[in-house]
Amino acid sequence: MDYKFGGKYLLEQEIANGGCGTVFLGTHHIAGKQVAIKLEPATEGRKSVRRSKSQPELHTKTKKQTIDPYPGLSPLTLESQIYKRLMGAPGVPFLLHSGKQGPYNVLVMDLLGPSLEDLSRRCGRRFSLKTTCMLAVQCLDRLEYIHSRGVLHRDIKPANFVMSRTTPSIVNIIDFGLAKRYRQPLNGEHIPYSQHPDALHGVGTSLYASLNTHFGVESGRRDDLESLAYMLIGFVRGGLPWRKVRATVDPPPNWPSKDWNPITQTWNLIREEKVKAESALLSTSSKDRKQHTHGPTSSSNPTTLLTGLPEEFGVLYRYARTLQFTDLPDYEGLRQLFRGLAEREGFLDADGEYDGVWDWDTVDGKPSLAPGPVAIVHGQGRFCEACNKRAAEAAGVGSLGKRRKEWV
Repeated sequence: MDYKFGGKYLLEQEIANGGCGTVFLGTHHIAGKQVAIKLEPATEGRKSVRRSKSQPELHTKTKKQTIDPYPGLSPLTLESQIYKRLMGAPGVPFLLHSGKQGPYNVLVMDLLGPSLEDLSRRCGRRFSLKTTCMLAVQCLDRLEYIHSRGVLHRDIKPANFVMSRTTPSIVNIIDFGLAKRYRQPLNGEHIPYSQHPDALHGVGTSLYASLNTHFGVESGRRDDLESLAYMLIGFVRGGLPWRKVRATVDPPPNWPSKDWNPITQTWNLIREEKVKAESALLSTSSKDRKQHTHGPTSSSNPTTLLTGLPEEFGVLYRYARTLQFTDLPDYEGLRQLFRGLAEREGFLDADGEYDGVWDWDTVDGKPSLAPGPVAIVHGQGRFCEACNKRAAEAAGVGSLGKRRKEWV
């Protein structure tokens, strides 16, 4: 039996799954165009699955409480509104259909290519300096655009940047399920600074979250930029020092209370590693650093975060860390920073342009991007801990497979 959404998009096989929704391959029933169809169980009434313990800013009761500009909206409904606000610019997928059908919220959008997470795996989890510089410029473009539209992404990571199918040189930014407007909808003022009273972590992915997010501080443009810095550093290093840090499922024997949350404890452990890394960077002057070699570095010692890397990555990281909550980042200055690095390393031609060749264009001398509808997936199952927690809490809603017949 065929399942059709929006009267024209046929549901095919599942290609990704996670707490923020399930992504299916779809096809236009007349034109045959392939699309991505994202589904999530619809909540009843005005109850929002966004209002969870993973979003502490929605639970504080102080008078300075940040106004939620999207009250009562589920992640997929929020994401569709964000896409409507952003689409039309380069690097933002086009929204084809959104709404509610049966017991599910539906979002239909352009089918994109592989994510940077997938491509980094294909390239041994490491990108060359040239590819990283090319990515840095486009990712900065994407951040500048969504910030100019008053939106924070709040989950910057490789899985949320995907390459275009029709124009393989374009980097797209996706997954706005955790996004938030940082300006008040009524007067356009910047949202006020706030912090969770217990310093409980905010939303996002702990591996790339900013230190302020770890300490429960309200997100700002600086936090998206800091997450981007971690992402780019990880590309060149082949991973971040805290990549394998995980809390145990069960509390240690000497744990003082029965309250043990592995997700929160993992956030706390990674926060400690990031604090160690920043302390080491502050105590190390640029004169003491060895000349960069782009070679392998330790993946377990946080003091090696920038060891062996060009100074430009340290500049980006320190710049993001020194921005104040309401500061406007100098996106153009950062683009010029990486362009200067590319020029110094000889990555630009006589006209000052890149050659357009990425690391994944050839692997072992062979083309690495074979066309295939199922291989092109957003993130391949990498989702934030907050989304996975919501999925576990909503396990009683019922699986998609068991409920399909209810809405056809």
